[in-house]
Amino acid sequence: MPIASALAPYLRGQLMSLRRDGRRAGLLFGSTATRPFDSRRMQDRADTAWEAAGLERVTLHACRHLYASMSIAAGVNAHALCRYMGHSSIAVTFDLYGHLFPGNESEAAALLDGYLEQAFVAGSASPH
Repeated sequence: MPIASALAPYLRGQLMSLRRDGRRAGLLFGSTATRPFDSRRMQDRADTAWEAAGLERVTLHACRHLYASMSIAAGVNAHALCRYMGHSSIAVTFDLYGHLFPGNESEAAALLDGYLEQAFVAGSASPH
């Protein structure tokens, strides 16, 4: 999964901190290579941090959707996003996020309107 350059230094610092403490060599999340991530523990830690900072709770699931939405807005293609999200097929990605990809209904209508306007002006199509 690609990591945004703004986040990479923070993650490296966290990994170095774990190594100094003698924990989880090579893994930032999870305790072993066969159990790399425990979402409940992660959410509990995040909830504690949100509360301590006086911030509204944000779930990991909401963060996942934010990542997908921002990736689409940045121009990541559907096939790549499907892999990054771990979806079983691109159909799952399109079912969940298809409305965010370029080419939604309003864009399609605008493209068709532009085409028809140009065709009518050029005289190559009739309005009936």
